[in-house]
Amino acid sequence: MYQVPPARAWYATLFLMLLYSISYVDRYALSLLAAPISAMLHIPDVEMGLLFGAGFGVMYSLTGLPLAHVIDRYKRVPIVAGGVILWTASTLASGFASGFPALLLCRSGVAIGEAVLSPAAISIIGDLFTREKRTFPTSLYVAIAGFMQAGAFVVCGFTIDLANRVAKVVPLAPWRLTLILLGSSGIVLGVLFYCTLREPARSTETGNFGSAREAAGYFWQERALFGWMFIGMAAMGASGAAFLAWTPTLLIRAFHESTAYAGYLFGTVGTGAALFSAFCWPALVAAGARLGYRSAPVMLLAAGLGIAIISIAVAGTTSSITVMMVAVGLAMFGVGASGILPPLIIQYVSPSRMRGRLVAVNFMASSLIGLPLGPPLAAAIAESFYSGSHAIGYAMTAIAAACAPVAILAILLSRHRFIMALDCAIRRESSPENHTHPPAARESLRAEARGAREKADRSVP
Repeated sequence: MYQVPPARAWYATLFLMLLYSISYVDRYALSLLAAPISAMLHIPDVEMGLLFGAGFGVMYSLTGLPLAHVIDRYKRVPIVAGGVILWTASTLASGFASGFPALLLCRSGVAIGEAVLSPAAISIIGDLFTREKRTFPTSLYVAIAGFMQAGAFVVCGFTIDLANRVAKVVPLAPWRLTLILLGSSGIVLGVLFYCTLREPARSTETGNFGSAREAAGYFWQERALFGWMFIGMAAMGASGAAFLAWTPTLLIRAFHESTAYAGYLFGTVGTGAALFSAFCWPALVAAGARLGYRSAPVMLLAAGLGIAIISIAVAGTTSSITVMMVAVGLAMFGVGASGILPPLIIQYVSPSRMRGRLVAVNFMASSLIGLPLGPPLAAAIAESFYSGSHAIGYAMTAIAAACAPVAILAILLSRHRFIMALDCAIRRESSPENHTHPPAARESLRAEARGAREKADRSVP
């Protein structure tokens, strides 16, 4: 396999991280701008909630898999550039919206454009680095999600301040200028990405998985790995989404913190824990690999989910703000495992032309199921079964208690198949098969690989 020069590989990785950061800023901008938008356009809270909640998450999840199918078949750099331009142009267009339908259409554009990025980025990074070196860059990329869940609000706040200054000379509302500024800067980066990055060669491997039928066949073959893993991620997604949505509210209601201080406290602790997890989980995976512990990524993922869900339960029930913030930090550290380790597992065992679709299904499991289910379910449980200032915290705990056994057991059930899939992937990548072999030799190697997979399938209990 052709080795990409390190400088070029890291330039591409850092650029993808920058784009991922911007995607979170554009995604959360409406949360800070909800009040002025609602006041000027007369949009009720329910419709505003739809714009930055289910209206975004459902479109993001449903379009992710079809787009990832395209990503796995064709050149990824122009697709990423097109996605960036689409979502940033949609953000810019939101600044000219005249009502709810126009904003909903723009949010759909943001969701579709952002759905392209991560499946393509994980696939590209996997082909920029060798197996031994791809863990760290992949972990840095996926860690952006945890960091920017808080950091996006800082960037949005700075842009709002800038828009307030510009509004003194430009006859537009500051919220409109904020969206225009965010969108216009992103369009420039999309064009720059296309002009400065070269498409990396995909790793040489058996099968191209170009058709939907071939991809479905591969997923079915590896259902004992990815099926259980995605079930675990869906369960974790429900508990994690409820935690992220309602913990600031719990700080305000139960501990009487101001809105600003609750956001600052949760954001500071969460960002610090997310940064720590970005380095800790990959380091533990690397240590496991050095010790010959082949199932380390799966077992660490199960441990991370356990830490996260137990900590969420503690945060929801404690009456001490100190204990709560320690629990919040541990929960965000554990949630980091759910963001970092599944893409690593996918990179470790899947062919290059399947990575985009597998990453999309992973996001679908947590976003399409967890995001729409967790926050409203917590609110419903709190209203129906609890009362008082800690009601929403008790509801978070109830969801965590229900999700914990499902999430951890599902991940543990995928362990055996992961080991076999890893062995097959190592044989595939270390195989002498490449483009210089004659067709007969390549066909012989493909037959050998198929036989190894069939033997592995028969050995699964």
